Amino acid sequence: MKAQGNAPVAVRWDRLRERHTCHSNCIQTVRNTLDKLGVNYSIIGRDEMHRGSLYDKDFVLTIGGDGTTLNVASFLDNHVPIAGINSDPATISSDYRSNRSDERKSKGALCAMTALDVEDILPKIIYGTFPAAHRTRIQCLVRSTYTETRLPPALNDLL
Repeated sequence: MKAQGNAPVAVRWDRLRERHTCHSNCIQTVRNTLDKLGVNYSIIGRDEMHRGSLYDKDFVLTIGGDGTTLNVASFLDNHVPIAGINSDPATISSDYRSNRSDERKSKGALCAMTALDVEDILPKIIYGTFPAAHRTRIQCLVRSTYTETRLPPALNDLL
């Protein structure tokens, strides 16, 4: 769109390119780490994501931020562990450089690791020496023209 002159004026292309580079570098770091550990893995892009694409997986890594982790978690049941990797974390040094924090960057509260420490933490997760954090999730039925989700049977009885 930019090359054709049809891109929105408000888009900050340098920042978008920097974010893409950070994310791509994190993906490569994760791939290198998994290869080094001898882990058999597959890569599923966001546009390919659906419940069926995850049915036979025994562990899921997400690379992005809290939103990516939440999105993928919505396709999983409680039997498949998930670990998020914040691919473009807000860092203290970047906050000091600009004299303010970048609210567009993920804080990574739901992520187990970031692009900065993935090479140290991911092997601990794979070998089972990293402590797991259990999160409570709730499902509900929402009737609208946009979406419908289902309650687990135990909660249906309460309604």
